[in-house]
This record gives sequence, structure tokens and C-alpha cells, in this order.
Amino acid sequence: MSRWVRVVVLLLLAASAGAQAPAAGVESAGASHFGAPALKVTTLRGLGAVMFGGRGGWSISPTLTLGGGAYATITEVDARDGAVPFAPGPLDIKFECFGVELEYATHRAAPTHVTLTSFMGGAAAHNAQDKSDDQFGETDFMLLWEPAVGVEKRITASLHVNLALSFRVVHGVEQAGLTAGDLRSAAVTLTAKFGKFR
Repeated sequence: MSRWVRVVVLLLLAASAGAQAPAAGVESAGASHFGAPALKVTTLRGLGAVMFGGRGGWSISPTLTLGGGAYATITEVDARDGAVPFAPGPLDIKFECFGVELEYATHRAAPTHVTLTSFMGGAAAHNAQDKSDDQFGETDFMLLWEPAVGVEKRITASLHVNLALSFRVVHGVEQAGLTAGDLRSAAVTLTAKFGKFR
């Protein structure tokens, strides 16, 4: 397991803990809160990729939830040949993103409802040796925005499942062998939300 996946798992655990222990006064106000593992299917450089991550959020009004999340690639995505000169063997692209999100749901209490989410933050990309995950070259940091529309289904009182379609936009890509177009892509994300919903 790569160090970035471990970071994402730690963030997921923190989000889940936070969802179970909201700030003083929030619980008494009947606020919703959740922690959630999430699986994202997307493309990087036109190649299929799977990302795993976590989300967490707290309601700031009956229709708005403020939270955050982080995701990292868990599948191999080939880098361009020669992306890092003199690298020993083929390289993979490692991509991670992290940020805050604002989610809007008109009828959150309904058994099935639509969600609109805006995820904003940063992303990082680097090249790593195929199989070993040893990094070659510098890590490139960039800005990221990913709006999404989803359908959420209440499974139990404390579990909701959300299936969302999003589109990722990045700015400031300077990584050798990568362009903003390589990282700009649609994605489908499946999220299992555990928490309190009102």
C-alpha cells in the first residue's frame, strides 16, 4: 500500500471520527454529519484509473453540507515514455487530490434525492517506478475544481449511498510529461455515507 493511500485512509478515519463528534451545540441543533469511504472511477492521460478516498461533512443549513475529502490513485496508470529522463524502466503516474466541498440537497430527508456538490482544493502528481512505487522527479502541485451531480439513496437511518457524476478541472500543471488536458476528465464516484441524517 503506497504512502498516499495510507494518508487517505487516515483522513477517512479522521472524517469518520469528526462525523460522530460534531462541535458543541451542533448536535443539539439537530445537524446532519457523516464520514464516508468513496471509490472514484476516472481517466488520467486518457487511461482508466481508480481512486480511493474519504469524505466527511457537517450540515450548515437544512440544504447545505460543508465538508472535505481526499482521494488517491490505487491502480497503475502508465506515464509517457521519457517523462523522466534516465529513469530505470517504465513509470506510472500517481495522482492525489484534497480539498473542501459544499454539497446542496433540496430534499435531504427524502428516501432518494439529488445532490449537487462542488469540490475545490489542490492536487499533486508525480511519476513513480512501475511496481516499486519509488518516486522519480519532483512532485507537481496544482489547483483543482470538481463539480458533481449525484443521486443519494437512504439504505438505513445511518447509511446513505451516493452515486455521482463529476468533471475534474485542474490549473497549473507543470509536471514533465503531463498537461492539464491529461488530468481533466469526467469521473463516477460511489460513496457510502455513515452518520446522522436529518
